[in-house]
Amino acid sequence: MPPPRVSIILTVYQRTKYLGEALDSVLAQSYSDYEVLVADDSGTATAREIVAARAQHEPRIRYQPNPATLGVATSLLGAVRSARGAYIAILNDDDLWERECLAELMAPLEADASRVLATADHWIMSQSGELDVGLSNTWSADFGRASLPEGTVANAVEFAVLKGGPAINITSVFRKDAIDWSQLVPNVSGAYDFWISCLLASTRKPIFYVAKRLGRWRVHGEMESVRRSHDKCENQVYIYATLLERDWFPELESALKVRLAEVLFAVGRDKLHFDRASEARHYLWQSFRLHHRPRVLVRAAAAWLPRPVRSQLKACLCGLRKFQGPPAKKKGQTHLGNIFSHR
Repeated sequence: MPPPRVSIILTVYQRTKYLGEALDSVLAQSYSDYEVLVADDSGTATAREIVAARAQHEPRIRYQPNPATLGVATSLLGAVRSARGAYIAILNDDDLWERECLAELMAPLEADASRVLATADHWIMSQSGELDVGLSNTWSADFGRASLPEGTVANAVEFAVLKGGPAINITSVFRKDAIDWSQLVPNVSGAYDFWISCLLASTRKPIFYVAKRLGRWRVHGEMESVRRSHDKCENQVYIYATLLERDWFPELESALKVRLAEVLFAVGRDKLHFDRASEARHYLWQSFRLHHRPRVLVRAAAAWLPRPVRSQLKACLCGLRKFQGPPAKKKGQTHLGNIFSHR
């Protein structure tokens, strides 16, 4: 029996509330030459039961639980290594595909062997599944997809690396052999999707954009983007530092240095929030060295103050901002955190 053309990796971690819906949206695809690898990093029996209920009638499903929680990047890598398809598609356990998602994305890849990635837009939906048209339009604009015509992306590097345009973990299919999978290291953790975009862009081969919304990205209280921790943005530091070190995109050097300065600042801010003042000073100083911004110096100075004093200062600044109103968003400004995975 020949191997399937596409290996779909459905990532699972702790949340299982939406897993059945996600899996059902895969099984409902009009394109049928695929296998489903459920990469379960949850360590719970619930996911196993949800998958087993469908696998008994669907031989294309392969359940792949991890013996211990490995982290999403390592879990994904394990699934890739056992994938039999020439193409990889990734879906998170809380998102959905439209019925024509795979068919629409596979067509341009099969039509031109030089293309390494086909990607599309997606909807934003609420916890209950209701579409948020306004937020969907905002995200499409922020990620450079709203005005992008269907076809080969003219500036694939800028689209993938600066705009974070390809939605790798929902509406994308890419060639498995286009990636050096030894590069998918634990350091990238939840930003694995952006990192894969960068790896694909580094091939300098064509990326095809399908100008349709082929998936539904769920916004809910258990998303990764709402979690705050002292090390949450360290994966972004790793990615931007690595891109600069390896000089894959020399034309983006200046922009990447600015991005690295921004994420160093974000890590320093989070370290300070969790009272890790010494670590905060290190990251803030590195940020200032790359991009001399006054706010970085202010935050670095605050890192030398006792925590009670910092708390009082923060309360005063928050009160001042509230009095002044929210700052205007600059045209073309993208919220950096949105680039990375929402798990």
